[in-house]
Amino acid sequence: MVDFSPLDEFKHLLNTKPFSHEIHSFCTPTQSLDNFLSSFLRYKDNNVKSSMKMLQSYWLFRSEKIGTTRLSVADIRSPLLSKFISIPDATDLEGRQMVIIFFDRILENRLAQPEILKTIWFFLENMMDMPICQEKGICLVSIFENSMSSGSKGLVELIFESIQNKVPVKLGSVFLLNPPPWLKFFWALSSNFMKSKLVRRVKLLSGNYQAQLASFIERKNLIKELGGDLQFDHNEWLRAFFPDLDLNDISRPGNTLYSSLSGSITSLVDSKVDIICQ
Repeated sequence: MVDFSPLDEFKHLLNTKPFSHEIHSFCTPTQSLDNFLSSFLRYKDNNVKSSMKMLQSYWLFRSEKIGTTRLSVADIRSPLLSKFISIPDATDLEGRQMVIIFFDRILENRLAQPEILKTIWFFLENMMDMPICQEKGICLVSIFENSMSSGSKGLVELIFESIQNKVPVKLGSVFLLNPPPWLKFFWALSSNFMKSKLVRRVKLLSGNYQAQLASFIERKNLIKELGGDLQFDHNEWLRAFFPDLDLNDISRPGNTLYSSLSGSITSLVDSKVDIICQ
């Protein structure tokens, strides 16, 4: 009797699903089917059934909200240049890569929801190839304006819906800075029905959040906008994606995530890539 590996079982199970051909078409030489499926298996500790359930959720959401083809940097140029998202060379105390979202910039630039989702998924799907993002996860920092109206609630809910229980990138820690009153109220109610492990990952910090944040993330890993000492040149970061930007001739940083993303982006300019976070 032949013993099949979890990956072999996963591939066999996938071939029984109606969306199997779409997944095969979605994978490319850059991200093979084996590498793609292995991301889900790592996240689910090689539990094939759980991995398939997650893959189905992933593909259903992606098909409806983003599409069935891979994203390229050209697809996210406009929202990325708005600087609503930053991924500096920094981690929290647990070694999780930081991802920062500025909600005020989303509103100022009047970004459409599809643009926002595509940009976030672009990075998350690149992170799917990094085992550390399944093991330790990422540290998501979201900065709000207290003046954000409840009309923005749908946008916030959509973003968090898109990155939970769909993509094999763990949401290791979450910091919501200066959340508006409606978000505090929503969290106070909904957290009563969530798993305690998840609730412990999320922290709402108001007022002088810079000082509070420093107790979870070293100042050397906090960009100046968050009260830290880290020098982060957003234009420099963007040049890795868009070399034609009219910026000063400056060298590119060399952190692991930055190098991995910029390298893969270079080879994927004419293909499609996505992202998700869990």
